[in-house]
Amino acid sequence: MKAGIIAAILAALSMATLGIFSRKIDLDAEVVIFFRLFFGGAFLLLWLFLQQKQKILLRLPHWATLCSGALLATFGGCYFKAMSLTTLVNAVVILYMAPVTAAVFAHFFLGEKLRTLNLLLIGLALLGFATLMEFNIDLAGENPEGLLFALCSMLAYAAFICCNRIIPKAVPIETKSFQQLATGAICIAPLAFSFTSSPGSADSITNLTHFSLQTWLWLLAVGFFPGFLGTFLAVWALTKLPAVTFGTFSYLEPIFVILFGWFFFQEVPNALQTTGCCMILASGILTGVIAARQ
Repeated sequence: MKAGIIAAILAALSMATLGIFSRKIDLDAEVVIFFRLFFGGAFLLLWLFLQQKQKILLRLPHWATLCSGALLATFGGCYFKAMSLTTLVNAVVILYMAPVTAAVFAHFFLGEKLRTLNLLLIGLALLGFATLMEFNIDLAGENPEGLLFALCSMLAYAAFICCNRIIPKAVPIETKSFQQLATGAICIAPLAFSFTSSPGSADSITNLTHFSLQTWLWLLAVGFFPGFLGTFLAVWALTKLPAVTFGTFSYLEPIFVILFGWFFFQEVPNALQTTGCCMILASGILTGVIAARQ
């Protein structure tokens, strides 16, 4: 259980680095998502070869593993699409309803019974998240298409959590992580690149040769941190933790995003945002203490 908690915290930290890299890469969101998954799988494959454990990848994937990989691509693609059609706040707030949705689904269909204390802690994390966003939520008059994409991203993220809880624990973590990354990259590739457009068009596959060295280095960083580390640690945590516990720790990600913004971009959080961070941290600490005692 303690290993799962550490993995969940480090997964949130690794995922949060995407906010830094997204400011450094001037490419379409679908392209960034593709390379996050593609290079993430490549780094995992390299790691397995260095350990001479590549044979564990030869087993056939479980159906839930394939679904999880497709959901990785789906929630990322829908989330970025939602941000282009509605406000950032609305897209983020709707997305982060996913942990609550996953916990409720797991309660009714996966046998992971929710206790009152679990509900209170995830509710505290959700309230802290709303405070972090300064309660700046306004769905009235918003583009319905943008809200629909945000809802799809939330459902895909919740389904990703639940699918990883379904995958048999006998499947090695490295195996299901690689299979999910590979499946996600295959699913997002048609959206990221056009194999039929003219060489000069913005989405042509031939434009890969025109990426600068700096762009490739940033894409490798995206593949290593939120791609390889983030996905591997999240899958590991979901092997060890119930959906509600993992969901509570996932609210640490926006805290890390704000901290990165503070350290790297001098974006100092205000009093309300700091209060939200403290509420989420309190929820995470209490969840960790309770989980460690079980």
